[in-house]
Order: sequence, then structure tokens, then C-alpha cells
Amino acid sequence: VFYVHDAGGDWESEERIAWGQQQRNEVAPNGYRPATHEETYEFAKAQPELVDFVGLGSFAMDGDCRLVARVWQFGSQRILGSYWFDDRWLRRYRVLFVSK
Repeated sequence: VFYVHDAGGDWESEERIAWGQQQRNEVAPNGYRPATHEETYEFAKAQPELVDFVGLGSFAMDGDCRLVARVWQFGSQRILGSYWFDDRWLRRYRVLFVSK
């Protein structure tokens, strides 16, 4: 089960991952894990109206930099790209989680 989390302000990747792991409810009795690249892609295809979310469980390396999947919009174009894991995220970005 997917869950799109709005942190309510600027946030950092590690703090949102920790938040997801601590959540317990009927849908996610063992908490949430961040979505992988493949899961982010599948969710983006199924929810074409949503933008500005990231799958922090995905990654690729560019030298020493870890990159994660990001769905965003540039003009009228919706883009699945990558962005630096270690950057501070603006409030507009939400985190895509998957129940464990």
C-alpha cells in the first residue's frame, strides 16, 4: 500500500525515513519504508495528476553523491528524474512510502 506523506515544512531525507519506520496503523502495522525507484515509477504512472514527491528508497550514485527518484513538474511537463538525497527538501515535496 502506498502512502504519500506531507511533512508540513522543509525536511531532510533521513528524518523522513525515520518517521516512516516509526508509524504503526492498520494499513502499516510494521511502519512504512521509502519507495524504491521502480515503485516510484509505478505510482507515478498510476497517479498522473500528482507531482512533487520523492522515493527515498531508490538511489543511484554520481561520484560520492547519492541520488533518489523525484517526480516534479517543469512548465506543463511532468518529469521522473533524480535529485540529491542529502539536500534539504522544500515543503512542497512529499515522500512516497510503502507499507512494510
